[in-house]
Amino acid sequence: MAGGESTFANRRGRAIEHARHELGLTPTRIFACLLPLWRVEIQATVTLGRPYDLIDRFLEEAIATAGLDTAAALADFYSLDDILVDRALRFLVRIDHLVEHGGRYRLTDLGRRSIQEGERLERKKGDRRVLYFEALTSQPLTREYYDTRSVSIVESHELQRFTRPDKGVRFQPVGPVDGLHANALQALARRPDRDRFNLPGGVEDLVALGADRQVYLPVFVIRAEPRGGGRPRCLVYSQVGTRHDPELSEACTSHAFLAARLEQMEAQGVGGLDRDRITEWLDRQGFSARTSVKRVQGVWRVELPEKSFGGKDRPATRKIGQYEVTREMILQLWCGSPHARTRALLDRAAVYLASARSPKPDQAKARLTLFRQQLELDPIGLGRFADLAAESGHHHLAEQLRELR
Repeated sequence: MAGGESTFANRRGRAIEHARHELGLTPTRIFACLLPLWRVEIQATVTLGRPYDLIDRFLEEAIATAGLDTAAALADFYSLDDILVDRALRFLVRIDHLVEHGGRYRLTDLGRRSIQEGERLERKKGDRRVLYFEALTSQPLTREYYDTRSVSIVESHELQRFTRPDKGVRFQPVGPVDGLHANALQALARRPDRDRFNLPGGVEDLVALGADRQVYLPVFVIRAEPRGGGRPRCLVYSQVGTRHDPELSEACTSHAFLAARLEQMEAQGVGGLDRDRITEWLDRQGFSARTSVKRVQGVWRVELPEKSFGGKDRPATRKIGQYEVTREMILQLWCGSPHARTRALLDRAAVYLASARSPKPDQAKARLTLFRQQLELDPIGLGRFADLAAESGHHHLAEQLRELR
């Protein structure tokens, strides 16, 4: 995950908030995982579409619709130079749009497709490309994971960089890893939505080259339970967007080994280990051992007095309602004071509106409503919200809020 340790921590917090407040689930554990992938290099025939040269399209349409099948007939029909027409026809033969026999030309299937689709289709044989499949159930990754500017695919020799204990977030490989299913490539090629998995319709005749290589994808896996009871879920959050990945989440939920490991960790917490870890965390943060800690809707909540927030060596006010992680366990920082939570709401709104790139009013209002719900505050109109911002000295925020009305 590009961007350093702070980016890892920020993504982790946003993942927990999404699972709890947008999906309505109870997140109980979060794991920093290196999800195993299979990197498969393939060779294929690729059909690409390009704009027609003007004369080429007219020649093909005349052959298809007017029955003109010789260079002389086509040149006479369009009043074109014989040499120019002959050169164009030879080019269309080379790219497999036409076949010539005895000086007569007819369209190939590729030529007919090109006329129907309105672009000059060309086949390129021997094209090489890479496909990724997660190594738990052999499902393909979606197109977004191929963007190397924002997604890290970790090679085996890079593992130490992600698993060092001195990093802010320490990732661990998960497994065991199964070999890629024998029909994984063919299954992908048959999918009607295969373009979503980085295999466009124009890629055909897939052949795997060499041995598949194991690589890794850094993700956060949240174990979450429905609040009304039911089967726990694994939610996978990657560098792609801010929401969980449905396909990877289902793969992890259905993988027996991974699900069993998460359930084991949860059982250990119920046995009292969570309390010990919370005590250690409070001690590291310099908080009193008498700090109020209780479970609220399945999540451990650490409640601190208002004076504990803000100022030197204290958590910022905007941290109220946000989540901390200690040894894969999730804690929520809290304050019982509505006044402090209102300050936290203003601080979080200011940070959001300062960093958002011209958000649409509906998007901004939805995000502010989410902040308010996270902080368990009563509904508040934008006008009153703006007045509170001005009264607290957030004058720029007040102006931004009034513009959203």
